[in-house]
Amino acid sequence: MQLVEESQQRIQCDGCSARAGVVVTLPYGILAFCLHHYNKHAQVLTEQGGVAKLLLSEQIGTSDEPE
Repeated sequence: MQLVEESQQRIQCDGCSARAGVVVTLPYGILAFCLHHYNKHAQVLTEQGGVAKLLLSEQIGTSDEPE
């Protein structure tokens, strides 16, 4: 899994409304997942040729509320 910096824009999980922590490039497109949904589907995504990139962000694992 590669590490990439997240852009300034918040990327949302394709499976729920949480912040995406992983982007998976597949032969047929790109999907973004929170860590929960990525872990749930990682085996199938890999079997389908998916390449996962972990997003690096100070925001991952924190709320969107200002301090």
